[in-house]
Amino acid sequence: MLGLGKYIAELLALPEEVSMSTPELIPLYLPSSLPASKRSWVCISGVQEIEDRLRFGQASEALNKLRCQLMKRTYASRYKVRNVSSQRHYTQFQTLQEHTKSKIKSACRQYTTSRSAILALQGPGVWEQTLQELHPYDVPSVKKNLSYSYLFPSYPQNKRNKM
Repeated sequence: MLGLGKYIAELLALPEEVSMSTPELIPLYLPSSLPASKRSWVCISGVQEIEDRLRFGQASEALNKLRCQLMKRTYASRYKVRNVSSQRHYTQFQTLQEHTKSKIKSACRQYTTSRSAILALQGPGVWEQTLQELHPYDVPSVKKNLSYSYLFPSYPQNKRNKM
C-alpha cells in the first residue's frame, strides 16, 4: 500500500510506539478500514479485490461454524433431557454448553465483522442476498424450561395442561 505511510501520518499527529511483544495490538490497515475516498491513493490496485474475496470466504466459514455450533447445542440439549441424571454429568454438560455458547458468539462476531468489511468495500448490492444481516433473534437460544410433552406424552404435567 503505497500511500499508507502518508495516510497514517495524516491520521496520527504523533506516531505511537507499538510494543513488538504484543503484535495483536498492532492495527491492521486493510482497505475496508480506510475511507472510500482515500482507498484509491493508499492501496495498490487489486488489494481491494483480494480483501473482498478473503472477507467473503471468512463470512461463509463463520456461517458454517455457526450452523455447526447451533446443531451441537440442539443435540446436546436433547441428550441432557434424556440422559443427564447426576450432578457430575450436569456440571459436565453445563461446561459443554458454556463452551458452545462462546463459540456461537465468536462465529457471530466473525460473520458480522466480515459482512461489515464487504459492505465497506462494495457497498449495497446483490451479494447481500447471500450474506444477509445477522440479527440477535436469528440465533435462537436454548429454552430454560424444556417442555417434556414431545418426549413423554403421558407425563402428569402434560395431562394437567390439557384439562
